[in-house]
Amino acid sequence: MTPEKFRYHAVEFFRILEEHEMRSALVLFSTAHTMAKPTTAEVFRADGPFVGTSLQGAFLAQLDAAFHRGVATSPNDWDNAAAYYPAGQRWNNWAEAFHANSVEGFPYGFPYDDVNSQSSVLILNNPQPLTNLTLTLTS
Repeated sequence: MTPEKFRYHAVEFFRILEEHEMRSALVLFSTAHTMAKPTTAEVFRADGPFVGTSLQGAFLAQLDAAFHRGVATSPNDWDNAAAYYPAGQRWNNWAEAFHANSVEGFPYGFPYDDVNSQSSVLILNNPQPLTNLTLTLTS
């Protein structure tokens, strides 16, 4: 990815944040970031150029997930689950199969798989949580 494309994605990402009423985040991100073209291994491990902090780190998590989902060059689709794994693009085939064959399509198949409302975590507001659980496994 060229620095120009990365800057475009950063601008587009924060435009999307603004649309989602996170305007205060825009004030905090005022510097440009240039990254080296990631290797396949770095995309799968979410390291190398995908390591960052604060808003830069949040953006890099979005970008890494977009590579896995085949929408890295389409920032408008980063938060559109219906657009993930598009025909004619490259993506993480394991993640696609994992998502297609999971309960409600929300497994954690790669680093940052939980960005863009794709988290597999269920948080239940239960004022009386379990105090005891017995699990019996049989063959």
